[in-house]
Amino acid sequence: MKRRWVPALVLLMVSGCGVTAVSETSVALKEFSVTPVADRLKAGTVDLSVSNSGEFSHTLVVSDSAGTVVAATALIRPGDTSSLSIDLQPGAYVFTCRIVGQSDSGEIIDHYERGMVARIDVSS
Repeated sequence: MKRRWVPALVLLMVSGCGVTAVSETSVALKEFSVTPVADRLKAGTVDLSVSNSGEFSHTLVVSDSAGTVVAATALIRPGDTSSLSIDLQPGAYVFTCRIVGQSDSGEIIDHYERGMVARIDVSS
């Protein structure tokens, strides 16, 4: 039995499945993840709707490939949403939460080190 759909599936995967860059997206924050709906953004003004579904407060920090912070939200409390509009040039960016706290037992909790990071590509 021949499976003719396999080459077509491989072709779709190689071609990027028609994923296009967008100029607005939602970003979900929670312990310990940053999850953008789209990971390819269009250069220019980008509008982000950032929601916190976690049990602790978080922030969204946008940095370029050199590590320079280009934008950040204020503290977003659990259950709240914040908007962030930024001008992005083509390139690679990182979305993170940079909060560092301490547990009741004295353990340092760094949200970034615990996985609150997502990589984003911006194209023209």
